[in-house]
Amino acid sequence: MTRVVVSIACLFVLVTSSVAADFDTLFTSNMVLQRNKPIRVFGTGEPNEEITITFVNQTVSTVVNKDKIWNVSLAPQKASKQNYELKLTSNKSKKSKILRDILVGDVWVCAGQSNMGWAVHQTLPQPTAYPAAQYLRLLRAKTPNGSKTPQTKFQINPDFNSSWQHANEQYASKFSAVSYYFGLKVNHNLDVPIGLIEVALGGTDIASWMPIPVLEELNCYNSVMAHYTKEITWAENHAKNPKVIETYKQKHPSDLYNGMMHPLTRLSIKGMIWYQGENNAPRYNNYEELFTEAIKGWRTAWAQDEFPFIFVQLPAFGGKNDWQKQRTALWPYQREAQAKAQNLNNVSMAVTLDLGEYSDIHPKYKYMVGKRLALHAIALEKQNIIANGPIVKSIHKDKKSTTLKFYNCPTGLIAKQLIFKDIPTSNNKKTTEVKIEFGYLMGFEVADSDGKFYPAEANITAPDQVTLTSDKVSKIIDIRYGFAPFPICNLFNTEGLPAQPFRTDAYNLPPLQ
Repeated sequence: MTRVVVSIACLFVLVTSSVAADFDTLFTSNMVLQRNKPIRVFGTGEPNEEITITFVNQTVSTVVNKDKIWNVSLAPQKASKQNYELKLTSNKSKKSKILRDILVGDVWVCAGQSNMGWAVHQTLPQPTAYPAAQYLRLLRAKTPNGSKTPQTKFQINPDFNSSWQHANEQYASKFSAVSYYFGLKVNHNLDVPIGLIEVALGGTDIASWMPIPVLEELNCYNSVMAHYTKEITWAENHAKNPKVIETYKQKHPSDLYNGMMHPLTRLSIKGMIWYQGENNAPRYNNYEELFTEAIKGWRTAWAQDEFPFIFVQLPAFGGKNDWQKQRTALWPYQREAQAKAQNLNNVSMAVTLDLGEYSDIHPKYKYMVGKRLALHAIALEKQNIIANGPIVKSIHKDKKSTTLKFYNCPTGLIAKQLIFKDIPTSNNKKTTEVKIEFGYLMGFEVADSDGKFYPAEANITAPDQVTLTSDKVSKIIDIRYGFAPFPICNLFNTEGLPAQPFRTDAYNLPPLQ
């Protein structure tokens, strides 16, 4: 019996002593490291094991801590297209691991729900050929991957072979289309390597992506938790056989942050792009607080207080059935809640009202969404880039008309020609195509003191000015533009960017429970 115990003990010693220090799963060949910031490199090993990291002309040594974790910080590097090596050497085993084809550029986290995760191969138009994007690299998270506690190990999607990959057809076709087109344009315009990390899962509330300490401080925390409990209870009562799938339960507040975002927070990044909000629209009244505090919480988690945060405002969507239409009625209020996040420093929004599809919550034309996000990233580096469409600057009311002045139209405003397809007719039995001719401005509504809104006569009367009139109201008290689930509106600047929707009234629809 004693011999058996000794043999097992010896076997245990042999197994544990053979474990070599290694990089974290985020660090692989083909990756991009963030330029102009301390380069944080980390991994695992045996307690007290000394390891050495070598990169470019830097060599740094450290000791693995009692939790089997090591971390080093390398001096910032300028952007480089040179294929560097990142080397780890264990002073205990004398073995080395070398990662090759490492670039230095900008790393963006690409997060949200299904419209962020919608892959290139699911969109239109399909690329006739994938451009040679040597300096665009992709990494995609395993989904779903929620956790009740913050995780340190990043789980890579099996389709990506446990590694960062070049943006060729094999990998780009499976990657987030919005992110891919964003990365292509930013790389082309800034001429620096771009690394994209996709962490997205469909049907998720923003609370699933937020750190629990942030959630617990919110005024709306109790209602957020009550909603989740109600949803789970309903699902369990209606799905006794089979049981509620685990992917549904992983939408618990903070679970996706813990499993998919938190492992990234030790990595230096440029910023984040975000496409989410559909799931929260029925409870839009909480979204302003949730969204602004989420952004602050992510910046704190990365220890980068004002990293650039660029997000997509929800596109036009009408809904294809009564259940959806009940919810899309609240989308204008959700867009308004999203827009308020622009009050935070270094936060910008891409308007996509013109890119929606009436009956499809997943618009297929993602190229332009990525391009509009990219304009904001490019504007961080280059001056004189117009990244926003027209935004109301001032409103002047006369007896018979109202004049609006706009920002972000240095060379003028236009009433753009637009075609909206598959719009239901008045009896909802057929669909039709709605075409707005160039120069005919639509989308403005006005109301007097009774709060009833009517379409306004709108004309561009100066390069930065729109004048409204109406014979339906005695006096224009309030104004709305693009404030509908699927608004027919076409005010753009000459750079081709749509005006942000807005309203001056405070009438609200009750949120759904």
